[in-house]
Amino acid sequence: MKQKLKEAQLAEKRERREQKQQQREDKAMSRKQEKENRQMQKEQQKKDAQKQKEQARENFRQIREQEAEERNLRNQLVQNVEKEERPVRPPKKELSRKEEKSEKVQEVPDLLPMSWTASYIPLKQVKNGIIQTSDNRFVKIVEVLPINFLLRSSSEQRSIILSFMSYLKIAPPNIQLKVLSRKADIQEYIDKIDEEAEKETDERCKILQEDYAELIKSLGMKEAITRRFFLIFEYPSRSGVRIQTKEMYIFICVLLCRLQKNILPCAEI
Repeated sequence: MKQKLKEAQLAEKRERREQKQQQREDKAMSRKQEKENRQMQKEQQKKDAQKQKEQARENFRQIREQEAEERNLRNQLVQNVEKEERPVRPPKKELSRKEEKSEKVQEVPDLLPMSWTASYIPLKQVKNGIIQTSDNRFVKIVEVLPINFLLRSSSEQRSIILSFMSYLKIAPPNIQLKVLSRKADIQEYIDKIDEEAEKETDERCKILQEDYAELIKSLGMKEAITRRFFLIFEYPSRSGVRIQTKEMYIFICVLLCRLQKNILPCAEI
């Protein structure tokens, strides 16, 4: 009995030693794992910081390039506007008073054509594609042709979203996005199908074309919708400050240049 008790005690001690050894090994493994994790986190943080620095450098470089392009564009526009403002005039002839009066009468300002709807539209004139309203605001309207976003790959969708985000950062404060939704006019398409069906000699093809025209009619009356997308810019003006036409024209041209550069991956202008 004593021998068995001693053996049991020895076995219990051995188990305790093994458990302690296992605990020490587990602690050493966990410390090693924690050390490796900390080292990996430090390396990842270094990589992220490096990427952020490179991204900041790239953004700064793009901003500098864009500023240089806008500066060159502004200088070119100033030169073009100055050339347009100072046209080459032929030498003046000596005119009598009657001829001078007739010339003054012939000078007509650049106004909109008069019609019965002109009194309902608050527009003063349209010049160089820029609308001047009756309350002396200058507006530019640009139609944008959309793309099918869902048919693009994931990388293309991401680049489109980033391009639109980059444009929103530099977009002017006075900007509007307008969408016009209307029922699609499918009558012209149906007339074309009917003309082709009349010229068709095979009766089976003719029946198929007639069924197709009926299908287009049934679907088009319920679901066919056309949409047009517009971007509307307004020149920022201050109350009591006279707007200079040259500065306004250059400002809107620079806006269009930015729009074409940043919005082309997202849509067509």
